Amino acid sequence: VLTQATSQDTAVLKPAEEQLRQWETQPGFYSVLLIATQIAVLIAKVARLDCPRQWPELIPTLVESVKVQDDLRQHRALLTFYHVTKTLASKRLAADRKLFYDLASGIYNFACSLWNHHTDTFLQQVSSGNESAVLSSLERTLLSLKVLRKLTVNGFVEPHKNMEVMLLDFLDQHPISFTPLIQRSLEFSVSYVFTEVGEGVTFERFIVQCMNLIKMIVKNYAYKPSKNFEAVEETGGDSWKYSLRPCTEVLFIDIFHEYNQTLTPVLLEMMQTLQGPTNVEDMNALLIKDAVYNAVGLAAFELFDSVDFDQWFKNQLLPELQVSHNRQYLETMFTLLFQLLQQVTECDTKMHVLHVLSCVIERVNIRPYVGCLVQYLPLLWKQSEEHNMLRCAILTTLIHLVQGLGAESKNLYPFLLPVIQLSTDVSQPPHVYLLEDGLELW
Repeated sequence: VLTQATSQDTAVLKPAEEQLRQWETQPGFYSVLLIATQIAVLIAKVARLDCPRQWPELIPTLVESVKVQDDLRQHRALLTFYHVTKTLASKRLAADRKLFYDLASGIYNFACSLWNHHTDTFLQQVSSGNESAVLSSLERTLLSLKVLRKLTVNGFVEPHKNMEVMLLDFLDQHPISFTPLIQRSLEFSVSYVFTEVGEGVTFERFIVQCMNLIKMIVKNYAYKPSKNFEAVEETGGDSWKYSLRPCTEVLFIDIFHEYNQTLTPVLLEMMQTLQGPTNVEDMNALLIKDAVYNAVGLAAFELFDSVDFDQWFKNQLLPELQVSHNRQYLETMFTLLFQLLQQVTECDTKMHVLHVLSCVIERVNIRPYVGCLVQYLPLLWKQSEEHNMLRCAILTTLIHLVQGLGAESKNLYPFLLPVIQLSTDVSQPPHVYLLEDGLELW
């Protein structure tokens, strides 16, 4: 039907459009609940002005509605309950905050039991293999958790006196009240992230959140009133909040900054242990050395007076840079990446493949294998005329290619010169995206 709906033949197009119009009124046609969400948002906006003074029955009505057994009504009620709670929690005037505190104290126990109920139901359905009901149950569990989060973070004057609290945003909003929970939170996070307890039962997002919890405790100025608080510069935007490696690196920097007197000897000992060449076939040893070297790089400022970097580079790093061994997978890997680059159709996927190719070109000798890539890039450049971000990725690949080929890159000049001309021509609209990389290629 979708194919017919895009036809240029009106005899085919009209029946397909009519069929789509009929389907639009059937449940499940839209994967996203657009109308239900907009109604919930509209009710929340009215509640911001009228609840609870002019509309006191709203919250009791929603509470009763989420108790019904009908799945559809229950889901809609939970969706509205969440948006109303979210909107009321965002009000900042003292009188409004007092009203929300009163609301939270009245429904918090119910919100906790609601989340527990939906979570238990979801786990039971997963265990029984009831796939048709799992998604719907998970959605209700998520909505009830969102309600609970808003009530927990914004609904208490003295949260530390309430036994029913949660963690991460709570620590951010109420650091002093969080003090009694510091030891247990650290023990919990450390056990799951750094010991065998977490093996096989944790997933990446959970580990990231545990590390963020440790970081926020270590860095919180409220726990160090006697010290001059100095923020460690954090680069890379907010990626450390969501991605495992940046999160781990930022946590290491913060801990090392706060406890450098204790940790410096430990890191120096690890450096000493790893002196000398490492068997390139021993992947575990290579990963350990890579981790230690990365840690030294991250803590370079703190180690300035403890490590003679000139001697370390001359005696340890330089010999390792000169190690050569048989790269048995290089040709196969490069060939498969090139084939993948040709086969994929999505612009974003091509950009990712080009990024990997650029990394390979930058790090190893690829002269024997780049012939096919050199022949394909002009075609890809022509095909990407309307995709400036893809052309940026092509420019980056060309930069690494020229650096890797050295004097042999002269053979590419018939292609490179027009590319540079277009990228640096400020009268052409694409220069906004291409100018910086074009100048570097030049």
